[in-house]
Amino acid sequence: MDEDQCARRNAQKYLKVIDPDYYEFEAHIFFDDAFTQNEYGEPEINKFVKKIVDVIDQAASAVHQTQMRLKPPKKTKTPYGGKLTYIMPGKNKLYIHLKDNKKIRNKKRWSQVMYLYYLLGYRLMMKVDDPSRKEIISENTFILTLDGDVDFTPQSVYLLVDLMKKNRRLGAACGRIHPRGDGAMVWYQKFEYAIGHWLQKATEHMIGCVMCSPGCFSLFRAYALMDDNVARRYALTSEEPKHFIQYDQGEDRWLCTLILQRGYRVEYCAASDAQTFAPEGFNEFFNQRRRWIPSTIFNIMDLLKDYRNVVRVNESISIWYIIYQLVMLVSSILGPGTIFVMIIGAISISFTIDTMISLVIVSIPVIIFIVVCLVCKPEHQLICAQTIGAIFAMLMTAVIVGTSLQLQKDGLLSPHSMFTVAVATSFLTAAILHPLEFTCIIPGTIYFLAIPCMYMLLPIYSVCNMHTVSWGTREDPIITTDKTGKGGKNAGNLEAGGTMQRSGNWCTRLLCCGRGSVDPMAVLINDKLNDVLKKVERLDRKHHPSLNRRASILSSTGGTIQIDKCSEADEDEQAEIEDALEMSNQSHAARKNQKWKQAQSEVWLADKALKRAEREYLEPEEESFWNDVIEKYLAPIDMEKNNKERLEAGLLGEF
Repeated sequence: MDEDQCARRNAQKYLKVIDPDYYEFEAHIFFDDAFTQNEYGEPEINKFVKKIVDVIDQAASAVHQTQMRLKPPKKTKTPYGGKLTYIMPGKNKLYIHLKDNKKIRNKKRWSQVMYLYYLLGYRLMMKVDDPSRKEIISENTFILTLDGDVDFTPQSVYLLVDLMKKNRRLGAACGRIHPRGDGAMVWYQKFEYAIGHWLQKATEHMIGCVMCSPGCFSLFRAYALMDDNVARRYALTSEEPKHFIQYDQGEDRWLCTLILQRGYRVEYCAASDAQTFAPEGFNEFFNQRRRWIPSTIFNIMDLLKDYRNVVRVNESISIWYIIYQLVMLVSSILGPGTIFVMIIGAISISFTIDTMISLVIVSIPVIIFIVVCLVCKPEHQLICAQTIGAIFAMLMTAVIVGTSLQLQKDGLLSPHSMFTVAVATSFLTAAILHPLEFTCIIPGTIYFLAIPCMYMLLPIYSVCNMHTVSWGTREDPIITTDKTGKGGKNAGNLEAGGTMQRSGNWCTRLLCCGRGSVDPMAVLINDKLNDVLKKVERLDRKHHPSLNRRASILSSTGGTIQIDKCSEADEDEQAEIEDALEMSNQSHAARKNQKWKQAQSEVWLADKALKRAEREYLEPEEESFWNDVIEKYLAPIDMEKNNKERLEAGLLGEF
């Protein structure tokens, strides 16, 4: 994109060519959890950030087919973490935003909220003063959303932009996604994606609107995203369990649902191609679809519940399209049962056995899988799904042979034969109409063998694990530590100590429960608490003079110590002087601590990978913007163990 934009700019500037498709361009990369903590608790950029800094020259060289070396980036400390700014060979800017999950929310949806408010709220609304110019710019500003592993060409983007130019009410447009990778799971997805785009997306495009513009490669119009009921609702925090499924487990579909409800159109362009890496393993694929299936159903239900408003405000959606979506929803819900019955019939016909025997053969593994999903851990469920899926695949192989023999015996005019031929013909016709993608029909055999697993076992797994809140794909293993940042029995025992009491003995009791492990920090806390208690007593005597006449303090021996009023007054006066001095020292220490914390948060700027980068500072206006947005929408959400368990319990109770 940088190379293409540079060529167009130079053609206009030096050759005086009038280019109707000229555009301005900049790129933004958002890193979730871009920082790790070193042994001193200081933030450091993680291995992925270091890798992109290391290979960016190689990427530029590969695109331009010559040895390239980019100018070192500018590094900036920001309220959300940090930012690196590169100047690409074509003189366009590449911003790499480094998110610190202690300062801003992580996960994909919040990164999208982050750049929506930054690009549209700050760069467009706050930097442009003329209202009419704002509207013109917003209608002709587009955001191309990408995943980090997507590969595409500028030509694919032009085709999406052309769709935007033809219809001002077009809010989003998506292209044809081609899965990349190796292995049987990727072959299965090649056929699945092909059928989904050839048949379902094309149908939605023609009779209404595309329901989901995938976030891995889609173009959005800024004007549609800036609609208050789109941006504001998209930034809502999931308060209810069902909202977590709808908002966070399939954020791209949720965004498209909001766009459709505001009267904008979503379209599909079959000629706009993009490639993305698909899950290559069985477990990763199942976990991905475990998120997608409930999210799809919830968003369709949300659109159907609001059908009166949608039909009224969206001229592309008719009542017939709503009925079509209702039929598709019912079909999805009844799908596992339908496949179950079809497998029973296919086995009965292929092996010429009684239907009841076929029912028992199919029911036993399905019941076993349901029990495993309800009782066992997800990893055991996935092993069971692989095993039962392999058994069903072998049965389907026998079904293919049996069906072929049945076709020979009954002829093409039998109901069974006509149905089989009709399904095969529809797929073959779609492939012929897409000659450049005709090879995608070859893995259709794997797709057929996997039908019981993908259309019967997968929905069961998805429903039984609807309470799981993890993303499921492309996640690094998390190393858990205790609250002190160190492992060990003593730390665990200390944490399990006695309950808090409003006395100076609290810390002592806690240490006793530590089974002999004395924490110096706990001793320090104990001393500080005792100092506080003494100061409280002095304040009581100061505000209640009657207490100054005679004070009795219970000693450790059980007796009383008599304190004279004059000596108390002298001690109080001396204590006040000490308190004032201590406050002064604390104020000075606080200032030093604040400076130390600031220096500590900037340690990553001195990282070896960024030693050649030039330091840059945010404008006060931009820093104020980020502070306001983070406070209002993007403050970190506490998803510690207790909150996760509460959310999971809510999802279990809900469904």
